Amino acid sequence: MNEVQQTAMNLMESQIQNVGFTPIHALTMGLSYYKGGYYEELNDQKFEVVIKAFVDKYM
Repeated sequence: MNEVQQTAMNLMESQIQNVGFTPIHALTMGLSYYKGGYYEELNDQKFEVVIKAFVDKYM
């Protein structure tokens, strides 16, 4: 993963660890951030890598 991908992963993980989100809530939040343009450096294929890693780890 590149730096922006790792940032996206870290954000979703922090929502589980610090806020108490369930994995599906954290995933939904991450997707919302992506679709909202928060990660302008990522395209669909690069963000898919983040989603797959998150799902493999938490679901």
